Amino acid sequence: MTGEEKYKKAAAVSKEQLNIYLRTPSTAFGHNGPYFPNQMWLDGIFMGDFFYTKWTHLFDSDNTTAWNDILTQFTLIDTHTRNSTSNLLVHGWADPAKAAKWADPETGKAPHVWGRAVGWYFMALMETLQVFPEPHPGRERLLDYFVKLAGGLQQAQDCKTGGWWQASGSVMFTDGLLKGIKLGYLDEDEFLDTAKSTYLGLVEQFIQVDDNCTVHYNGAVDQCELAVDDPSFELSSILTPDQPALLTQQQYYISVTTHTDDFTGSGPFMLAAYEWETWASKV
Repeated sequence: MTGEEKYKKAAAVSKEQLNIYLRTPSTAFGHNGPYFPNQMWLDGIFMGDFFYTKWTHLFDSDNTTAWNDILTQFTLIDTHTRNSTSNLLVHGWADPAKAAKWADPETGKAPHVWGRAVGWYFMALMETLQVFPEPHPGRERLLDYFVKLAGGLQQAQDCKTGGWWQASGSVMFTDGLLKGIKLGYLDEDEFLDTAKSTYLGLVEQFIQVDDNCTVHYNGAVDQCELAVDDPSFELSSILTPDQPALLTQQQYYISVTTHTDDFTGSGPFMLAAYEWETWASKV
């Protein structure tokens, strides 16, 4: 921490936006303000609630109401998006259920799991656990969410590649597993082999080193959204000419363009690589 007041002033602007942010009927933060006011997306937890957590920890740590509100945000998204069998979470939830045509009319759940959204959530849980007050009775709930998700990811891991078929999501999972073990949130005997095979698989699949020793991270998928009400998606702006412009939701996720050195892949890879080297230095 720099201790410089200018950074607190900048952060205070974002915190003030949270204070007046649109909420769903269940008090969840609506995703992306006025654009999706009755929707809660899994990736939004990292974007908003992790910041909320850090602000409260640094500048308002005695505010029990704020800590309770943060816990509520995690509880709402986990309760309404998690599959209790697989322990994976779908991309989002509409509140009320009929607020979006992509949502299940009874539960409000989105139909599909999107790897990077799960990755953002996994990292948000891990980072939040580090600063959430230990005496607070809700902290054990957050830890339970984290551990169960780690187990779900372990069960869904591809045995051949060691990953999850998506570059950005896979590296976020890797960071969460390695750091979760280091911090004692995950049992090393249960999860270390998974974390090791995952990291080595990332390097094999997605890392490219140029002749001048520049390292690139390949395959990070472009932005994916629960942004279209119709059950099919018009995607002519992002697809190649030989692909149909009208796709189902599932086809949409697997047809979006991938990139080299996109921040959603390279950034988490640097975090995961740090955790890998930290672990390896002690072996």
